[in-house]
Amino acid sequence: MRRRPALFASIAALFAAPATNFASGEKTVMDDAHQLLAIVDRLVEARPLTAAATGRLVGANLSPVGDQSTERKLVYATQGTTDFDRVELRLPGPKSTNSGQFLMLEVNARRCVQMAIVQARYGQPELSVPTPRQPVDAPVYLKFQREWGTLSFGFARSGAECLRTVVVDVAPAK
Repeated sequence: MRRRPALFASIAALFAAPATNFASGEKTVMDDAHQLLAIVDRLVEARPLTAAATGRLVGANLSPVGDQSTERKLVYATQGTTDFDRVELRLPGPKSTNSGQFLMLEVNARRCVQMAIVQARYGQPELSVPTPRQPVDAPVYLKFQREWGTLSFGFARSGAECLRTVVVDVAPAK
């Protein structure tokens, strides 16, 4: 009989802790993860990507990167938003024969989206593990093939194993 009240008290404590966070208005780790992944979803839905639309969705202006842009590829980037340390968008240039688009988002180190959250949202991925020739800090990628291209999530291999990079690789139009 004495165990039962202790068990109920333990269960009540587990349920009370998250409620305290919600009642105080504090953001939880899950909120951060879902907010960040919602931005990724909106970027994917905004295809074809443009510098202006991408900038609006990530909350910053993307500026041309002149030393990386050519007649075949135009590169736009921004440094430091709330969610991303860097955003880089590569679009076809005026003389490009390739209509593909490439967006790379470097996730802010203060955000920690776990692999399980990404898999729960996007399904079963293809795993891409770094080769021995790659740097030790090269991420492990979860790759999701879509009809429009590939959506990839790169996770740190050491420490908290948080999401570090998101890549939206839109395949060229056929």
